[in-house]
Amino acid sequence: MISVRSIFILSILLLGQLAIGGEELEDGLDLTLRDRDSQTALPSNPYLINSDWHRFSIALNLNANPFKMIDLTTLEVLYFRKVNGIWFHLLGGFTNSTFEQISENPTSFSGNGQAEVNNPRSAGSKVSLINVGMGISYRFRFLHSLFPSKPLTESCATAITYNRITDTLRSTSYVGPGIKIDYGVQYRTGRSFHYGLKMSYNIASGKRSPAFTNEPSTDRTMTLSWLTVGVDFTFYLQ
Repeated sequence: MISVRSIFILSILLLGQLAIGGEELEDGLDLTLRDRDSQTALPSNPYLINSDWHRFSIALNLNANPFKMIDLTTLEVLYFRKVNGIWFHLLGGFTNSTFEQISENPTSFSGNGQAEVNNPRSAGSKVSLINVGMGISYRFRFLHSLFPSKPLTESCATAITYNRITDTLRSTSYVGPGIKIDYGVQYRTGRSFHYGLKMSYNIASGKRSPAFTNEPSTDRTMTLSWLTVGVDFTFYLQ
């Protein structure tokens, strides 16, 4: 499992790269889209994609484990806005999963009977998560050299999230921060739309309310991590 520290370092590296070269990265996108004239069928109205400023996305993600894909599903909505060559975005999502796909029961024990380590989840128990967040991303065209005639772009994004976790073991919620990293490949069909494939890695850590006064924080913490693959449908707002 990738550690929280590794994810944090990757996020900082991406933030630094964007801060240094975000506008240059976006300006270097030389993909030109051309509409077809309805009468002559000839290309017309050229449009460079680095002129994009707003976009709205809907994404459906499934478990990256091909044998248990439907055991973990995520539905997301995202809004992107470009500022000085860097795409800032807001996101909201809902994840539904079996416990074993996003966490594991600890092997240690605690003297606190209410501690999470003393209350293991059974196989197949359900966990749901609602999150909101904000982050940054950039687009690039590494695949252009392999498929020069295709209107392909790629993107990388990182976001900080706030998460509310519930499961079938306790009638309570766990809330706390998380990190999300995405990589995607997009096929641009025109000025206003693309569809694409994406891979997402998520970490979320939540705490429940204390069961008694001064209950240790570590005894009431749940940490989740999961990897998904999915599809996204994006509309560009002109």
